Amino acid sequence: MTTGENMTNMEQFDLLTGLLLGELYKSFPVPMAAKTDTYLEQVFAPEDGDAAFNFEQIFTSTVCWLDQYG
Repeated sequence: MTTGENMTNMEQFDLLTGLLLGELYKSFPVPMAAKTDTYLEQVFAPEDGDAAFNFEQIFTSTVCWLDQYG
């Protein structure tokens, strides 16, 4: 699943939240390790180039927010 380079931070957050919760649901009750690279490939195509520049920060912030707010 790739979305292109015109996504806002909120759109990235929404997409990542859905992907992460889906994976957590599949692995429940066993904890899972979420790796940035796995999700980067699901959100951006290789040709999106610079669009993925701040993805690691968005990913980390999304995971922290989900953890903090349950």
